[in-house]
Amino acid sequence: MYYKNELSIYYLDENCFTNKSETEKSEPVHTHDFLELVYVEKGKSKHFIGEKKYILNEGDLLFINLGNTHFFEILKPPFKYVDIMIKPEFINRSLKDTNNAFSLFGTENFKVFEDVVDRSKLHIHFGKQERPSFETLIDLIINEQKNVTTGSEIVLYSLYNTILTLVFRKMSLELCEDFSVSKTLLSYIEKNCANEISLTEIALANNYNPAYFSRLFKKQTGFKFTEYVLNCRLNLACKLLTETEISVSEIATSVGFSDKTKFFKLFSQKTGTTPLKYRKSKK
Repeated sequence: MYYKNELSIYYLDENCFTNKSETEKSEPVHTHDFLELVYVEKGKSKHFIGEKKYILNEGDLLFINLGNTHFFEILKPPFKYVDIMIKPEFINRSLKDTNNAFSLFGTENFKVFEDVVDRSKLHIHFGKQERPSFETLIDLIINEQKNVTTGSEIVLYSLYNTILTLVFRKMSLELCEDFSVSKTLLSYIEKNCANEISLTEIALANNYNPAYFSRLFKKQTGFKFTEYVLNCRLNLACKLLTETEISVSEIATSVGFSDKTKFFKLFSQKTGTTPLKYRKSKK
């Protein structure tokens, strides 16, 4: 279970705990040392995380990160909700000292979500057809907590991983089927690849969330943005080796490589030979 000290900071005695509650009273401002998923079974409430406001109805879930200051007000009593509380270290021991639940994306289980989850999408909804299976998982967790036996930790580990996976799926960015990487954009990247090109700047300039744009770019081109830029730099190096007498060292710098050793390694991987041998073969 969890408890509160005099500073309105909640602490979790165990690594994970799920609890069903019903209340007609609002909750005061507080924070905690665990990830909290608030899932609404019945009623309506207004939640605040910092300065942001979220209206929660039946089937809604709110993702509250470690250390986030928050509280809620009841809008439609009785308010029935589920508190799903998880310390990241329960999922992976390496996260024992983390203060951010999104550190989970650095672990093997959840790495697939690293580039697709919108970290600002804290309010999600489970539809009528989705709710029964999600609520069954909750009931299984509560039952396992009440009847601890051999293997309970393994069962709970699997159930909490499943809960998080379903939540992260909901928080993931959907790809726009109509998106197309324009020739103009690709041409811009090719012409400016020797300079520092920021995916974030290009994404925002085209009115896209950076993580979302990254997925779209990979889907359309087959390359991650950084891979595409790197390939453009190496193509430019090949052109300069063929058409000019500039030294290999100068070419490496001019196409954006500050580390010449890295340039030689990547160039050899791409062409199967060294820059000098490549130049001689083209002459």
